[in-house]
Amino acid sequence: MDWPTMMVPKIVSCGYFSHAPDAYEVVYNCPTHIIHLYTYYATARIGDRHYAIEPGAMTITPAGVDSSYSVPEEGRHWCVHFRPAEEAEEPMVSLPEFLSCVGQGLHDSLRRIQTLANRTGGHDAVTRHRESLLLQEFLLAVAEEGNDAGVPVGSTRLDSVLSELTTHIEANLS
Repeated sequence: MDWPTMMVPKIVSCGYFSHAPDAYEVVYNCPTHIIHLYTYYATARIGDRHYAIEPGAMTITPAGVDSSYSVPEEGRHWCVHFRPAEEAEEPMVSLPEFLSCVGQGLHDSLRRIQTLANRTGGHDAVTRHRESLLLQEFLLAVAEEGNDAGVPVGSTRLDSVLSELTTHIEANLS
């Protein structure tokens, strides 16, 4: 899935949720992109691909793609639903659909986004914008981590874009 380097995503919902035992019985197909960061063992089916999930694994399910899960025991996961990007005339990064293990920094980023969302219940415009900027930084970091894992990135400017975004966040949200 490609994502624009400078477009700020619009978060629809986020949180830390339970997933009951399941054997691919429920099939999800959402109009939003979905990030899952898992703390349990499972198998995820996204489209026609299967991924072995372990604690620390992450998936990004593109909007409109079927997904289902085989979860042997109840577990919890971080989850963010965000709207697909509009047409963009800017460099794109390629987001991996699956990372087997993400770093602590990405875990912490999702926690920060969820903490902000819970603080105001999503009603404060400044906080919603902060959440979106943090999600954009998260997506760019995921693209970079995916690139380190051998997933191609569509922009050679990724480091400069991350730097620009960090500068923007620090200047506007301090």
